[in-house]
Amino acid sequence: EALHRHVLQRREDRLGFDHPDTLMGADNLGLLLQMRGDLEGAEPMHARALKGLEAKLGSEHPSTLTSMSNLAMLMAAQGKLNEAEVMHRQVLQVREAKLGSDHRDTLVSVSNLAQVLAERGKFDKAEPLVRRDFAWHEQTYGRRDKRTLACARRLTQLREALRAAGGELVG
Repeated sequence: EALHRHVLQRREDRLGFDHPDTLMGADNLGLLLQMRGDLEGAEPMHARALKGLEAKLGSEHPSTLTSMSNLAMLMAAQGKLNEAEVMHRQVLQVREAKLGSDHRDTLVSVSNLAQVLAERGKFDKAEPLVRRDFAWHEQTYGRRDKRTLACARRLTQLREALRAAGGELVG
């Protein structure tokens, strides 16, 4: 953490408070704090990064979308699932439009949104997204790859939750 803070301070001094590299440093510090369980400390870092990157690079720039996704993941970890869902949907919409539906970054957004939907108990909305993610992994990495198998487990768990909630499977 001390190293991240030092790097961030150096970037602020040399590049300025609102330079994209400085803002990405703030976002990275937010990720570190989040991984350490300091969700309150992470939030202002992610919020600063997102606000600054939107102003400097625009709302559809890849760095801005990554920052928004990071903030959405933090919101989910804080239990702010509605806010997280809205942000994940926004990132997914832009990535699909800009990168296409089969781009790796788009599929990361699909997976992130599915996770939040599942946490909200919206299993019927999450299931097609997890199925889409699984299909991409299977096509990209093959049926026996550990990433594909992890997706298959997530899909199975989600389908079990959907059945337990009395929902119906589509496909």
